[in-house]
Amino acid sequence: MAAGAREREQGRPLAAGPVRRRRTLARLAAWVLGMAGMALLLALATYHTNDPSLDTATGHAAANLAGWPGAIAADLLLQLFGIAAVLPALALLAWGWRLATPHRPGNWPTRILALLAALPVTAAAFAPVPGPHG
Repeated sequence: MAAGAREREQGRPLAAGPVRRRRTLARLAAWVLGMAGMALLLALATYHTNDPSLDTATGHAAANLAGWPGAIAADLLLQLFGIAAVLPALALLAWGWRLATPHRPGNWPTRILALLAALPVTAAAFAPVPGPHG
């Protein structure tokens, strides 16, 4: 007996399987985005200037709790964007939360472009202003 006929006999609509799979994939994506956001926040919170990174050569192991990938990511983000480096982590957490709820997630390319535009703007807004002597 075909799967569709079996579902019709049991009173379930034909789309129940694909909808269930879509929800499961959305939950998995939400979990992955949330974990990535938490890992990035952990890397930024445990940043250490002497960790090995792309511009720091050292024989020591990374003190960053996210290991050497976290040390490199935190170093790059903090050097490029300063305190605004937390925006990608917060965006990942928000996107994961949005996927985990029954709300429609929206237009992903627009969200990513908005994040990329917000990074330099926020970095400039939080940049220190030089005093009168330098």
